[in-house]
Amino acid sequence: MRAFSFDLKQEKNNIRSDIQHLSEKEFTEALEDIKKLRAGWVNGEDKSGDYAFSQDLLETIKNIAKELPIFPMIFPTYRNSIQLEYEKDDGEYLEFELFEDKRIIKFYMASDGRHYTRKISERQIKISVNKFYAG
Repeated sequence: MRAFSFDLKQEKNNIRSDIQHLSEKEFTEALEDIKKLRAGWVNGEDKSGDYAFSQDLLETIKNIAKELPIFPMIFPTYRNSIQLEYEKDDGEYLEFELFEDKRIIKFYMASDGRHYTRKISERQIKISVNKFYAG
């Protein structure tokens, strides 16, 4: 599976240079790789015919990402969820974990180590990213 991180400092546009993210092309390729994962991928079992993630979850993530100011890094997790994340050079970190049952868990950590986790709605993702991006 391809590496899913990207250093913004390589970008030549006006996007902040201290937030790691993916380009649209890299995000799309990473999502396609995740789409191909089979159920059981975490422990090496290949459940032939069964995909790890539903088309509904993948489409939800694709639609959310299109609304964000920059494309996040993206990873499948061992918890049968897909994680979207941003990290700044100073250690500030923002993560969303999206589950098949429509739950979305937000994890935020400030550069000084203060952190919290909470359940949020899909609409709150864009608000959170805009706040993180502006900060």
